[in-house]
This record gives sequence, structure tokens and C-alpha cells, in this order.
Amino acid sequence: MPIPDITYATLTKPSTASLFLGRRRAAYTDALLARAITEGLDSSGQQLGSLMPRWALSESEVQDLLKYLNRLGRE
Repeated sequence: MPIPDITYATLTKPSTASLFLGRRRAAYTDALLARAITEGLDSSGQQLGSLMPRWALSESEVQDLLKYLNRLGRE
């Protein structure tokens, strides 16, 4: 299965079509990214596929991960 672009720059823009489901989604904010990672919901509130793991993270771990995602593709 192709891996979608998870760079912050891509995730924080609305998509015109999901690679997997052919549906549109709103741009992610930090809060919506955190929800996707921990609850498995996309930025539009729809369930992400079963290949997307759900992670139990502390608030500081979520913030560290968001900072990391923000740096992806910049270096």
C-alpha cells in the first residue's frame, strides 16, 4: 500500500481527494492531528483506515510528535 505524504506542510492543507478513499478532507490543525494520532479520526471527523495505528500518548509526547512532523520535509 502506498504511504501518503505526512509532512506537516501537506497535512495542514485541505486535500482534494484521499489516496485511499477518494474523499476530501479539511486541513489539519495541531489539535486535529493529535486527534488523528490518538483517536483515529481524520480532520473531517471520519474514521481513518485500520492501517493507521492509534497511539496512547501523553500531552508532552503529542507535542513532541507534532514538532517532529512540522520539521519533516524542511531539512
